[in-house]
Amino acid sequence: MEQMSQDNRLNQSSTFSASASADEALVTGMPHLTWSNSTHSLAIDIPAIATTGYTWTVAVTDLEGETTTRVLRAAAGDEEPLLVALSQPFARIDLALGEHFKATFIGATAQSPYIVLDDRARVVDARQGLFPAHYVLLAPAGTVVSGISGVSETHHAHGEWDGWAAWNLDVEGASEGSELSLITPQVSAASFAVTAPAAWEWGTDVATLPNARGLDHRPVFKASPTVTITQPGEWVIQLVYAPLGGEREPISDETVGEGTFEIFPSDLYEDPWVGRYEVGLLRDGEQVDMRVFSIAEALHMRAKNEGPRGTGFRFIDAAGQLSPFSYTLASAPGKAIVFDKGTREFEPTETSRMETVASEAGYELDFRVTPATLRTRVKLTGTEPTESFDKQVIYASLLDADAALTVYSPQPLPLAKFVAIDKRQKMKSLASTAGSTQSHRNVSLSNRALRHAVRKQSSMELYLLWSTLSYEDFLDSLDDAARSRHLAQAPERRVVEYEASAASDLIYAAIATVKRAPLITGATLSETHVELSFNEEEEEISDLLVWAWPLNDPARSPERLVDLALPSSLQEAGPLIIDARAEEPLTDLSAPAHPAPNAVIAEAPGEVSFADATVEEAWAAYAALEALATASRNARIESTFAAVLERLRAEPGAAVRALPASGLSLSRQAKALAQTQLVAHPWNVGVPAGAASELSLAFNSGIDSLTRPLLLMKASGPDATPSSTAINDEAARIAALRDCFAHDEDFYRLGSVSHLRGDAQKLASVLGQLGFDTSVSHTLVALGAFGGGDTPFVSAAWMPYISYVFALAFRAVAAGLLPQPAVLAILQDDLPQLADAAALAPALFAYDLRTAEGLTQYLCNNR
Repeated sequence: MEQMSQDNRLNQSSTFSASASADEALVTGMPHLTWSNSTHSLAIDIPAIATTGYTWTVAVTDLEGETTTRVLRAAAGDEEPLLVALSQPFARIDLALGEHFKATFIGATAQSPYIVLDDRARVVDARQGLFPAHYVLLAPAGTVVSGISGVSETHHAHGEWDGWAAWNLDVEGASEGSELSLITPQVSAASFAVTAPAAWEWGTDVATLPNARGLDHRPVFKASPTVTITQPGEWVIQLVYAPLGGEREPISDETVGEGTFEIFPSDLYEDPWVGRYEVGLLRDGEQVDMRVFSIAEALHMRAKNEGPRGTGFRFIDAAGQLSPFSYTLASAPGKAIVFDKGTREFEPTETSRMETVASEAGYELDFRVTPATLRTRVKLTGTEPTESFDKQVIYASLLDADAALTVYSPQPLPLAKFVAIDKRQKMKSLASTAGSTQSHRNVSLSNRALRHAVRKQSSMELYLLWSTLSYEDFLDSLDDAARSRHLAQAPERRVVEYEASAASDLIYAAIATVKRAPLITGATLSETHVELSFNEEEEEISDLLVWAWPLNDPARSPERLVDLALPSSLQEAGPLIIDARAEEPLTDLSAPAHPAPNAVIAEAPGEVSFADATVEEAWAAYAALEALATASRNARIESTFAAVLERLRAEPGAAVRALPASGLSLSRQAKALAQTQLVAHPWNVGVPAGAASELSLAFNSGIDSLTRPLLLMKASGPDATPSSTAINDEAARIAALRDCFAHDEDFYRLGSVSHLRGDAQKLASVLGQLGFDTSVSHTLVALGAFGGGDTPFVSAAWMPYISYVFALAFRAVAAGLLPQPAVLAILQDDLPQLADAAALAPALFAYDLRTAEGLTQYLCNNR
């Protein structure tokens, strides 16, 4: 098993061995983190165990303290390892294989939002110092890295963590005592000292086989990695041939001293080194480290990747064909490796190929050849994200509403955007990276937007479109005078000129066919079983994971239907919600918290009513049904959800007071207030407990000293976010504004900000006639000026104005101050769009609602 190396600066390493207990007969390979340079993302790599029938429990805690738990079937035998995605920055990972393996892994914190990885993707506690070596730094975008000459300033957006980036840090040549500094605007600053070199260091900066990875996802080396030992002791390098799923064979034990040594000495044997090997390092009889290396010594690959128009990577054209790829293998003179001769040409639909090479002595290595290709990552409800190099068929109803579809490119793509083409050949832009001169390696489209795009069509074709003209090439195409004129213009104007030129030469890549029809179309009940109806275009799926809830109690834990048999507890429970999912290797086997949007109803006699439910029970039912009700057109689901909303609106004040304890996330709470229309109902609440004095002032004098437009500038500044000590105090508003501004790109993708701004301006003119204190009108002017001013935000700059106006309008309606039909029509029509916007800035929306409640209550009481 891999061991923890060096000292405790490895922060419970990605091999988990610092805090792991394991049954070594069952867990033959240790789980570890793996960093992908192709997607700039991090995942947990869990090797196959010895036997079948086990499950892994993976609990990931984010920086806000919320924990997500997944249960995954363990790969076994010669199956490929599981790759468990880490979709957001993490504070802690707890991994368990029943009682056979338990481990804890520590990541970042909200106060120290960074992760430093060594060359094995192990988290390093940089506060204890950094050895001179290569590292990857993960930190919020905008972090400034400085302090050591030669440290790479190049970085890429993290492929999964929105708002984070990845830096390649080379501090190998840094002198002892020098410091590396990190400054993260609005969060923190930190510095890390470079220490003396480690007692030993692995050298892996040697040639690897291009387009190739071992079946354990590791690179295939062409030359030997090294180990450098700098301290005295009795050192031994142990070498074990360890093919995946094959028989292990000890190769050698070499005693060494201080110095640099090849792991696979090229002059030791006549045969070349071929195979997968475990390399143990012992010091004074104790194993202190262990690595796994795959090698095919001196094997050469000549490859030709004929991407269209010189792109140099593969993607699928409109006809569904991948561009050509071919390769040949060759041995070096005197190092003969056995393999099939000749040129291999990939078929137009082939994305990868397995190769087996061997030495004449019989040592083999299996690896997978995968050329540089556009890859698409999709997350369905209840599964881990899956990556694909070919065109996919996606059922919109199966998409995880809280995730996104992401395309990763081997090269930066200028002006990349997603477009949809329906059966009428109408094109619609869905998500764009336009608005800047920067090219992007990954482009994302929210699953919600994808589902929305296909709602009125039976299917559509999803394409990624980009320009062949980068901004650098555009500048090079200009003569000196034109370049000077261009660069002298404002940034916005430079973008416009560049986009006008770049739009003349575009490339399209086919990504997916997106279908609106669900995979499972219905369910019927017998006395003891459920029968499922499948989409007529699809074959029946044999491996299904099926869950069921009583429709009249959707908040309870579901029952799993094994072989579609009904447990006795559900046989007379009335109508059932049936959630059926294809059971894949990466399907989450834990009971879902609520039905997926693609769940169906199995009808049965029985009335469904929430009239006697408490508001707490109604909120629980809302949480369970909201996603399903939003996606489904089933009349029974619609009427059931309507009954839940009716129950909440029957006691609006009690419902609002119960909402914070409902278990809904802040973003879902904000959306719920709009979706239930509780924002426009009387709450009959006074000053909240723990309110700031300024909020009390709003209730008692009608003066708004809370919103403070000057805080907009503080929120845009670099100072760390202050901690909030009271409801609606200054610190809370700064934090709320920053949370809003951080979602600038998401607001842009919503596409509704300009519409909401226009309606907010109409409402503001009506609000001005109600008699609010002049502080309100001054605030409206200032917020509007910020929205229309020169800010770094594309869409989020208008959200403080929109949130404030709509909050005042809704609370004025609730108080009976705005009965005009035109006003009510605007608010009613805008509720769905406002709900989506409020979910992106929940703290700001809540802050403004409390302020508006105080102002309108004072106005009502003093008219």
